[in-house]
Amino acid sequence: MRHVLPPLEVIQETRSGEDGIGGIESRGLLRLGLSESHPD
Repeated sequence: MRHVLPPLEVIQETRSGEDGIGGIESRGLLRLGLSESHPD
């Protein structure tokens, strides 16, 4: 049986971690915002 989504405990941990899902999302949003504000 495959687990599509990790347990809530893992999600909460990774969301607060830099290399977790939340970190990736916030970095992606930051990059989008920075590229829009300061195009290189």
